[in-house]
Amino acid sequence: MTPKQRVLMALNHKEPDRVPVDLGSTNVTSINVDSYKKLCSYLGVTLSEEIKIVERAQQIVTPEETVLQSLCIDTRSVWLKRPKNWEISLREDNSYIDEWGITRRKSYDGLYFDPVVFPLKESEIEDLRTYSWPDPGDSERFKGLKEKTKPIDLFAATLIENYELTCVILNGTKSSSRILNYFKSTKLEDKIYTKII
Repeated sequence: MTPKQRVLMALNHKEPDRVPVDLGSTNVTSINVDSYKKLCSYLGVTLSEEIKIVERAQQIVTPEETVLQSLCIDTRSVWLKRPKNWEISLREDNSYIDEWGITRRKSYDGLYFDPVVFPLKESEIEDLRTYSWPDPGDSERFKGLKEKTKPIDLFAATLIENYELTCVILNGTKSSSRILNYFKSTKLEDKIYTKII
């Protein structure tokens, strides 16, 4: 049974030959760069290339194929790229502004870049209309994705963006229902899902 068949069987509520295992295919099932280095050391894996951080805020990496195979991982990740008009620029205080306009800072001994400035914390509906939202249809995000999936056809590939969590962060500690409702009313939600699915 291939890893892809195994995952699909489990998703269809059928019993595969064993429980599918995932590492690194989503931003909630991945691994932080510091933990990844320790895992590689424990497994005796010599890193053959530079560690790729794919999600800056949580310091999430794409595990090397050697690591995934040694742990019998059934999934492989396919991450969207950055939009063409945005680049991470780390400031002197170890902070950066993400593409949503959220300022994130990492303490020098910390694991993550925590959100520290919430651009829509005191916003009104008009602020949502004029806010500079990321473009989910930016073609740069999807360049090369088809080619990336060809070598992993036997595996279950995932492609996920979590905009609901981002809405909560944009709004700080307040309820994010206002921003989520705005997303839905403007069909931005549909644009995101259409591109991802």
